Amino acid sequence: MGELLITEKQATYFDVRAYSQWSPYLEKCCLLLSANSSYEHAEEDIKQLTGMSVSRGTQQRLVQRYEFELLTVKEAVSSTSAQEPKLPLQEFELPTAKEAVSSTGPQGPKLPPQEFELPTAKKAVSEISPQEPKVLAHELKLPTVKEVVEEMSIDGGKVRLRTPQGRPCEWRDYKGVNLHDLGVAAFFRDNAGLVKWVNQQPLANPLVSIGDGHDGIWNLFAEIGPTIFRLEILDWYHLMENLEKVGGSRSRLARVKALLWSGKVDAALKEFDDWEHPRVDNFRAYVTKHRHRIVNYGYYQAEGISIGSGEVESTIKQVAARVKLSGAQWKAANVPQVLRHRCAYLNGVFSR
Repeated sequence: MGELLITEKQATYFDVRAYSQWSPYLEKCCLLLSANSSYEHAEEDIKQLTGMSVSRGTQQRLVQRYEFELLTVKEAVSSTSAQEPKLPLQEFELPTAKEAVSSTGPQGPKLPPQEFELPTAKKAVSEISPQEPKVLAHELKLPTVKEVVEEMSIDGGKVRLRTPQGRPCEWRDYKGVNLHDLGVAAFFRDNAGLVKWVNQQPLANPLVSIGDGHDGIWNLFAEIGPTIFRLEILDWYHLMENLEKVGGSRSRLARVKALLWSGKVDAALKEFDDWEHPRVDNFRAYVTKHRHRIVNYGYYQAEGISIGSGEVESTIKQVAARVKLSGAQWKAANVPQVLRHRCAYLNGVFSR
């Protein structure tokens, strides 16, 4: 196609980097496609859409050299304190009107079996990039929002790590964070990074913090917002799952459910006074451990406050739609970048 000489000022204006044959828009398209499907499918899609060939190996290297900044929430100028509570103890009225400012992206694609992420060492042959790009990590600006973080939830997911040939694969945990209606992020072996990122955001007081019964989740919450009050809520649906494990009389379970819905923990446990069983003991221990997180769910729901961790569970599923493609295995060193890439897609970065 020939060469087009441009000045340094023009290159800065159009965000064209030196020694690179990539156009900014083509890079954005590649990042968008590979965030939502395998590198192999992204290679096929980009050729179908643009007529240019960008190999899967080149697309993988593009992802690995990008610097994905975490979502930053700008502090609002208005007061972040909540209104005075109408009910004693833990009952607060929080603002219920929320403006959605971030797209969470579509659900993961339908995937054929036996897709593999290829090693980065594989030589790529690309019509538009015949040699390795001579550029360091490019800083990708993620969207910013002005709202105060009123609610958040944390949950864990699994990613499969590549192991030496002949050894079984290894599944390892990562943590996902959802700042309800504001943005998502995921961290692999970096709990300190998760806590630091959340604490950089303008947090409401009180901050509604929702999680299941896993100790690791609440240990992370304990380090978030040290100077504010955290209104911790045990996920209602997780609580009900544990109640169903008790079994026994359906009428008794219905009564206990109704009492827990109103936050009446002592009355709910009293329903089991006439029944001694290991399952009852387990449920008693579970409820006692989290009783300060068992609130008046009916009141909170009526006030528009979340009572379940469904938002972050949805985030984990959407992240998994990329990192758990059929047959996909990842090098441990590449996992953080892959998670940031996927979360950038879910935050709508490549759609703007």
